[in-house]
Amino acid sequence: MKSRSRRPDIGLILAASLAAMLVGAGASAAGPGDSDCMACHAEVKPRVVLDVLRGSAHEGLSCTSCHADITAVPHGKPLAVDCGLCHAKEADAWRAGPHAKAGGPGCVDCHGAHDVPKSSDRRSMSSHERQIEACGGCHARLAGGRQWVKMFDESVHGQGVIKQGLNLAPACATCHGAHDVRSLKADDDAKAKREVARLCGSCHEPAYAAFEKSAHYKALSQNVGRAPGCTDCHGEHSIQAPENRSSSVAPESVPATCGRCHADKSLMANFGLPADRLSTYLKSYHGVVLEMGDLRAANCASCHGAHDILPSSDPASRTNPSNLEKTCGKCHPGAGRAFSNIRFHESVSPTGARGAWFVRVFYTIFISLLVAGFLLHIITRLVGWRRTRRKSAAPLGKGMEGGGSHDKS
Repeated sequence: MKSRSRRPDIGLILAASLAAMLVGAGASAAGPGDSDCMACHAEVKPRVVLDVLRGSAHEGLSCTSCHADITAVPHGKPLAVDCGLCHAKEADAWRAGPHAKAGGPGCVDCHGAHDVPKSSDRRSMSSHERQIEACGGCHARLAGGRQWVKMFDESVHGQGVIKQGLNLAPACATCHGAHDVRSLKADDDAKAKREVARLCGSCHEPAYAAFEKSAHYKALSQNVGRAPGCTDCHGEHSIQAPENRSSSVAPESVPATCGRCHADKSLMANFGLPADRLSTYLKSYHGVVLEMGDLRAANCASCHGAHDILPSSDPASRTNPSNLEKTCGKCHPGAGRAFSNIRFHESVSPTGARGAWFVRVFYTIFISLLVAGFLLHIITRLVGWRRTRRKSAAPLGKGMEGGGSHDKS
């Protein structure tokens, strides 16, 4: 019995060997573990520690979850990580955009490598403040990009994010997209202007609803590319609040903004509209007072509206004769029906405002004659004064000459 107990159990040895082989095979199939990676990468470059994943969007993933080509250690140069294996939709959108071109930013450039922040983290690209920093950092190095970035930073949108920390205020991705980055330069493309209007309307719903009813949107719907869209009046990166005096839609700036189109003779000819609306406004009482700095004076939007502008022939238009009493009454309480008979934007000419033209001609002639009369009177007095002075000086001169000759004799 004793001799038998000292002999090795062959069955037990074989079982243990088989188990070891199975465990080894399993480890080889799974690839190296995180501890195997850290044995090197905690010391060598690029230095990576597991702590960097804690709190990140990728917390819980192993090294080989992303570096799937690493199957043994040590290893050669790893392949570039394909984020699209997990984020296929985002990767496809990125490939279709301008950033996929050679030299453009990739996933790591915007989101980071190992310490990818969660969407709730202010360091994440979901944070609008972070978008401004990341996008602006690259685009400031492009031709003209520094000016774009500066304009946006100083805009009402940029200030809402940067100074007030409003993640609801639009940032780069809000308008241009995140992975499928797109340009919003509409130029004279009616379809693009409508798309921009819908984009703006995602935040400015009442304004967009009013704009859809306007004559401007109707023209865009008819593919008239030169009809104005949101950015034609408000600008693009440099958008300012209307109460800011630098805004293109501030009260004192509205006439010039509207005049960019309505004083363009060739453009107005295409629409069958007169091109003298700006010039006649500037010569009116409202225009003169506004240019003198009185912001209470009516500008274009005061009478025609801002987003829901309609032709005067439309019964819903603020400048339709049936609505003038109400429109004018906003500034002139008690405005009666007589206001509906006033003819606005008339040029002072024999074929326009004839009464005003006759008054202007009369006063031009009258004042010219009056000034000429004053000048003639002044000249006559000067001539008379000079003659009188010469006469009074003549006897004195003669006496002095005689006295002088007498003394000499």
